[in-house]
Amino acid sequence: MSDEMPSWASAYGMALLAVLWCLLLYGIRRFHSGDGSRFFLVYNLALALIPLILSGGILFSRTTKITLLFGVPWLLFFPNAPYLMTDLIHLRPRPEIPFWFDWIMLLSFSGTGLLVSCLSLAQVHKRLMSLMSYPLANLAVLCLLAMTAFGIYLGRFPRWNSWDLLLRPAAFFSETSQMLFRPDLHPRMVFYSLGVTVILGIAYFGPLSIFQSLATDDHRS
Repeated sequence: MSDEMPSWASAYGMALLAVLWCLLLYGIRRFHSGDGSRFFLVYNLALALIPLILSGGILFSRTTKITLLFGVPWLLFFPNAPYLMTDLIHLRPRPEIPFWFDWIMLLSFSGTGLLVSCLSLAQVHKRLMSLMSYPLANLAVLCLLAMTAFGIYLGRFPRWNSWDLLLRPAAFFSETSQMLFRPDLHPRMVFYSLGVTVILGIAYFGPLSIFQSLATDDHRS
């Protein structure tokens, strides 16, 4: 573990700076306007950090049992990180704060959610590559992104959350199974999930391919 931690330190540092930046923006807005209606952003940001903690356990686990111990709750909470992107729908002119400030704040929370998502997924991806071939690991990540997109849909439209799977499992599985087995009755779910899967795939695999190209060039030089 000690050999691998330094390679992740800069990424964790960047995520920490992004989180602090978001909290600073929220604090300025709250102090300036006295309006606490945007506190849900801080709550959603806290939820987004849970999968990052769990993925660290997955990355440094040495047995399948430990991987599953962290992996199951990670799968449950991971959609909370990219879910922050959907909070951009709350952007609208408000009298208590300049529109441009809310735009910067919401975009910062959204970007931080995406950053945390990619960092957490990269740790899981690395663990998967130690268990299977590189192409299979990529395919597994793509499947995870599709499941995540469906989870984001469940949170944004039917308003399900990660806790409902534990607190109301019967109702949760009843509604979600209907969507999955009769997608023809839920076209919005199909196209929304597909679109978000593509966005997440580009956001993750795009930078990954750039970093791999840079690493290849370094080796050649």
